[in-house]
Amino acid sequence: MIRGENMKLSEKNHKTFSNVDYKVKKIYRRRVKSSNNGKVVELGKHVVSDPKICHGYLTFKGTRIMVGPVLAALAEGRNKKSILRSWPRLTWEAVQEAQMLAVHRLVFDFTGGKRLWLAYLQDAMEKTSKN
Repeated sequence: MIRGENMKLSEKNHKTFSNVDYKVKKIYRRRVKSSNNGKVVELGKHVVSDPKICHGYLTFKGTRIMVGPVLAALAEGRNKKSILRSWPRLTWEAVQEAQMLAVHRLVFDFTGGKRLWLAYLQDAMEKTSKN
């Protein structure tokens, strides 16, 4: 019974996250692989890319948990408790760092418009990296 319920849950998550997860992985994998020359790249205190782990996709340091599905869960509106229950080896600090790195990347890739909240974003990144 329990195994069947878990399989249904994982199938549901796969359907929910597959499209968003694919896009996130594709973008980050292309950028990281082109710049790391086969070496481990630490993008922050908790987010890394290692070609030997998950084919170079972004993962949380010390785990094989990919960043894409966690960010997709945040985008879907899941709360802190639900995310940490789904990925018990993660800390909320690690999830926030991944989210801030994604936002930071998006802001600098987008060239149009004024960046009125850029100072706020930079302060948040500094606070995350100091902790």
